[in-house]
Amino acid sequence: MGKKGVWLQIGIGSADLIPIATSEFGFEFHHAERGHVMLAKWLPKDLPNTLPGNASHTVGVGAVVTDSSGRVLLVKEKSGPAARMNIWKLPTGLVDAGEELSDAALREVREETGIVAKFDFLGGFTMNHVGNPAHPHKSNMFFIVKCSASSSDISIQESEIAEARWFTREEWAAMPFPEKGCIWHALNQSALEGKARLDMRQLPLGSSRPGHRMFYYPVPTPAL
Repeated sequence: MGKKGVWLQIGIGSADLIPIATSEFGFEFHHAERGHVMLAKWLPKDLPNTLPGNASHTVGVGAVVTDSSGRVLLVKEKSGPAARMNIWKLPTGLVDAGEELSDAALREVREETGIVAKFDFLGGFTMNHVGNPAHPHKSNMFFIVKCSASSSDISIQESEIAEARWFTREEWAAMPFPEKGCIWHALNQSALEGKARLDMRQLPLGSSRPGHRMFYYPVPTPAL
């Protein structure tokens, strides 16, 4: 049939077929989701395997949220590295599949603190190639998102957040974390004092391709 690669998706209800696919037919694991595992097999013996690999990156966001007085919203987590360090930090989280960076930041702020905010702009971003226990050997792209709160009333997410408070810029700057000059400090400052920012607008894909996509573009104006 002229095919070089074969994809085989096996649902969780048919998991007993996995050892048959791997041992008898030579399929290899490609990736897994909650409801299925995807296997693949490269057929040519004399050609290099060009099937695309599994997703190589996760995407995270941190939200610099300010209120009408210019105070910044920070949280203390109940578990994880930040909790063990006992530090105040920005609301953060991973972007879900099909979710825009702006929507992810606003969702994380609302989930962790109960604060409803609006998207202002994107600041800087960084990449981490260490991975974590949930995503070993995966790189992570982490974006800082500047947001403005519509109210100051906090209602924390009891399961994950130990405390959430508003701090003045001076109070935040006096904290030991993040250290001045480190990557996290630079990211935060890109959302507060940067001379450029990334704005966004929705644009069509084109006359021959229905649909729209968000376009993030630089705007050479003061962040605040």
